[in-house]
Amino acid sequence: MAEKSILFQEKALEILLSQVESNTINESLLCLENIARYQRLPTHFISYFVEQLSQDADNIIRKSFNILRFQISRDYVKYSEELLQSIPLPSIIDQDRLARETTVQQCLGTIQTLFFVEYLEPTTFELPATQWSRQCLCIDLLTRCSDRSPARILNFYHQLTQFEIFKQYQLYNDQRDDFVRTLIEKQRSYDFNLATIIQILIYSKTSTDQAMKLLQSKEDNWFFQIRLYFIQSILNQSSSNTLYSQTVLNHLIERI
Repeated sequence: MAEKSILFQEKALEILLSQVESNTINESLLCLENIARYQRLPTHFISYFVEQLSQDADNIIRKSFNILRFQISRDYVKYSEELLQSIPLPSIIDQDRLARETTVQQCLGTIQTLFFVEYLEPTTFELPATQWSRQCLCIDLLTRCSDRSPARILNFYHQLTQFEIFKQYQLYNDQRDDFVRTLIEKQRSYDFNLATIIQILIYSKTSTDQAMKLLQSKEDNWFFQIRLYFIQSILNQSSSNTLYSQTVLNHLIERI
């Protein structure tokens, strides 16, 4: 409902928070996370989620941070250095350098990535801080691939760069990071290899975010649909006045 700009009354929000505090309904925290994208939360909610950053449960810390990030991004909450220092990051992270070398949005996006990934490579943090998020996501994605080889890894970075150029993304870009995070989540569920990831990057070079939507979907044939949409886009570009039927497209895909 929050996505349709329906504002939640404070009483309803209080009920959700009470369920989070009592741990009776895990979905309540996810619901508040979604609401935080579109609606200002009461001040005491913000104080509560700042306190949750010191919890031991990674899921609680991650979702609490996401809620705070959404509120800061919408200018509902003022960002402060004290807030950054209260966020429990791995000891390998130089928080002062992160704050110094990035904008507020880049800093928050990078922290979101640090909470998201399961693998960290120390050499990543020798790069400029604006590149940490991208490289952390790449390392996390590659680590799960049993078919990685030097040549295939090089091809992965090449195709990612081509994808970024096509989409006109900079070295730090929230949309790119959201896409790669979604790709990682799909990989965690389907356990596909690096060859498939490279294909997905190629097929995602279209003028819309349809590939992202398909990665987020529950469709069993999501990969086929990404490929289908890519080929359809290519065909439409080469013959803009010709409309191909679904049957013809399927026939072409089987032979490409």
